Amino acid sequence: MQTTVVFSLTHVGGKQEQTSSNAARMVIGSGAHCDVKLPTDQAAFEHVIIELVNNEFIARSTGASPHATLNGVVLQRSVLHSNSVLEISGNRVQVEIRQSTDNSEASGRTLGGWLKVGALGGIVVAFAALMQRPAPNDFDSPPPPPELFASRAAACPRTDPREALAVGEDLRAIADGARERSPFAAREARRAIENYETAAACYRTAQHADEAAELLRSASKLREDVVADFRSRRVRLERLLRYQDDALAIRDIEVLEALTEGTSSPYTIWLSRTAKIVKSRSPKSSE
Repeated sequence: MQTTVVFSLTHVGGKQEQTSSNAARMVIGSGAHCDVKLPTDQAAFEHVIIELVNNEFIARSTGASPHATLNGVVLQRSVLHSNSVLEISGNRVQVEIRQSTDNSEASGRTLGGWLKVGALGGIVVAFAALMQRPAPNDFDSPPPPPELFASRAAACPRTDPREALAVGEDLRAIADGARERSPFAAREARRAIENYETAAACYRTAQHADEAAELLRSASKLREDVVADFRSRRVRLERLLRYQDDALAIRDIEVLEALTEGTSSPYTIWLSRTAKIVKSRSPKSSE
């Protein structure tokens, strides 16, 4: 069974849009990566986070102003149900949670429809069996992956409070830009995290503790997302290689190589070797 969240957005001016997602984490805000994107003057970069927890969608506010509401009540953290309505700066987001199964369209078939299904049944079964049969495997099992983020204490390159504040502000702007680009360039996520952490150290040096804490939270949330994406892509890549889905495999390899850029480990060597094999047998798949 697959669960899809459908967002029906009505902007302040009346314009309507609809988008959907089946991800475990969804974002409403003004950032380019957001599932529901609002104007920058009406929403924070990330205004509302929706996460799948124990088979329930939990909506939580990031604390940005103006406060988001859920069904007319100021949102802090709440279970999201179908037909719930989120509102941010007058923008109305109606939520519908849809669940589908393979036989969801079974009702309402005519007799002729079922006869067609029966006639095609043998072909479908044979095709399914073929698709489930692993292709010959040209690849070794991957070694354990490296740690993406070394445990290190970031330090500000300036010790004077005024200079540290200026550096922190510059690094924060660089990190914000990198985070916006990260959905399209995976290596930018690592850059954003490193700059957030160094910026936080500079804000601490400048005795701006609240801003430092906020930057560390941004770095922590982004790190969690990157680690989760890294894990899911590794698992998916093994299956794609097994069934020789080279086009998708190359895309995942490119992201994994970007995330491990600058590190040296048996896993990165395996990735490089695997990329060469896939590209050599499917030269057009990366175009």
